[in-house]
Amino acid sequence: MERVTVIWIVAIVLVLLTSMASLAQAEKSTVIKDIEFARIGQRKLLMNLTLPPGAPQKRFPAIIHVHGGGWCMGDHNADLTEEYGLNGQGFVTGSITYRLSQEAPYPAQIQDCKAAIRFLRANAAKYGIDPDRIGVWGGSAGGHLVALLGTTADISLLEGDSGNLEYSSRVQAVCDMFGPTDFSETAMKQYTMPEVIDMVTALLGGTYQQKRGLARMASPVEFVSKDDPPTLIFQGDNDTLVPMYQSEVFYNALKRVGVDVTFVKVKNAGHGFINYPVSDPTYKQIKQMVLDFFRKNLGVEGPEKP
Repeated sequence: MERVTVIWIVAIVLVLLTSMASLAQAEKSTVIKDIEFARIGQRKLLMNLTLPPGAPQKRFPAIIHVHGGGWCMGDHNADLTEEYGLNGQGFVTGSITYRLSQEAPYPAQIQDCKAAIRFLRANAAKYGIDPDRIGVWGGSAGGHLVALLGTTADISLLEGDSGNLEYSSRVQAVCDMFGPTDFSETAMKQYTMPEVIDMVTALLGGTYQQKRGLARMASPVEFVSKDDPPTLIFQGDNDTLVPMYQSEVFYNALKRVGVDVTFVKVKNAGHGFINYPVSDPTYKQIKQMVLDFFRKNLGVEGPEKP
């Protein structure tokens, strides 16, 4: 009798352990790397996605990171999503690549970003994405491109022809970190580093004086309208690469037409925030502000505060 009881106890324990293992497996995020979302000639445009537990059966809002690097370096693996603590927060998260300036001049870069957003909508069921709740974020060149995503939803010239054109490239929330937003002559004269001006020249395929029309088309401030999505802007007050004017003029333009916009000037910080231990707000606070912004504007509840 005792032996039978022991056998039953062992069997029950094994069932419980198996159930717990299955539950733990179900609670894990799913990472999918190198998804081809478009192809330009032989050039594959790739993205990485992290699906939260429950996807794709359940739909979640998405947050997509667009990398920086002066439009001339980086790819979809230069992703700050984990660093900013955005994984595991009830979002599908991801990062995308785009053609660099040495591969193709503007507007190739924004066309690729828009192709990625359209791809996500076209494949929303496959990846568990709510197509009506997509946010984007990025810093520097990535900040420039997400600002364009926020302001150019209805500009057909910037859509490109990389597929899924029946879907919208509109986004519902934008976090722009120290991104250039104005390539006018007045704005460009405020740059002090020749290397940065060279990056803009490479992006445009000529100097801003030679490419005035294209420079305007590359400037998010030129497309601001009242239906632009909620926008959060960060810039360090000691940024020597991108002048503070770039964030100020973008903020003022959005505010003027009634867009829900917040501009955080980060004291004691330069171009980026990770290496500035005395910044105000702190790096930790900035990361929390980004998370709170996307929670609020993409409809994800955070933990209850005591």
